[in-house]
Amino acid sequence: MKRVLIIVLAMALCGLEAQAQMQRQRPEIGGVSVGIKGGVNFPRMLYLHNETMSQTDQGILVKPVAGVYADIPLNRWMSVAPEIMYVERGTSMTYQHHSGSTVNYDMHLKYADVRLPLELRWPMKSVAQPYAVVGAEVGLCLGDSIRMKRTAPIAFDESVAVGLANMNPLHVGVFGGVGIRNRMAVGQRDLILKVAATYHLGLLDSYSPMEKDGMAQAQNVNAYQVVGQRLPEGLELTVGAALSLHRHRDACSSFLGDRYRRRGSSRHLFGY
Repeated sequence: MKRVLIIVLAMALCGLEAQAQMQRQRPEIGGVSVGIKGGVNFPRMLYLHNETMSQTDQGILVKPVAGVYADIPLNRWMSVAPEIMYVERGTSMTYQHHSGSTVNYDMHLKYADVRLPLELRWPMKSVAQPYAVVGAEVGLCLGDSIRMKRTAPIAFDESVAVGLANMNPLHVGVFGGVGIRNRMAVGQRDLILKVAATYHLGLLDSYSPMEKDGMAQAQNVNAYQVVGQRLPEGLELTVGAALSLHRHRDACSSFLGDRYRRRGSSRHLFGY
């Protein structure tokens, strides 16, 4: 009977201890998490000081974006989430050539970005926690292609590779947006799920310095018109999932192990 009472008492205390451990070991701030994210980008080009190109309609493009990131909380309201992302940018437009031809112009660009977002979130007890995000990004152009297809009377289909002669290899930009995040327990770790919408704007002219200086002839000149600045912009919709690096202690086993083990014994409860 005495042994039964000891077991019942141990189980009751274990339950209380588990609740306390859960509160202590899963604080609102959380720990460092690493994960993956992916989604879609709706890119286009912003033409500054170029009235003709700025008034040309651009089509809707849907491009992929994917990468890895870390979630590093600073306090209850703020965290940084550095990330390395693969992003596709570009533009697509259709216009009338002075000869009467219809021209389809498509620019496809691939980038590797390093980003540093700062997240400002509202501390809430609910499942969904809204947040705002601002940040900066630096990217390297990995290439791809520029294609122009023209109909009669002067019909042709031309495609050129993106390189130093027709594209600035460096991208520097800023971004901002809003999102919703949720932190949940998965075994002994925390899983953070995030959904976000962010607007991205390049700060560096994407025209090639060689084109601007006249060292290289502009490709597809009818769509290029190397005047003013051409800045990449886009709206990204992403989903991310990150798993915490910190493993939470097992409250029940810790309680029994620390308080009810006989000295010199690693297998039996006290009294057995």
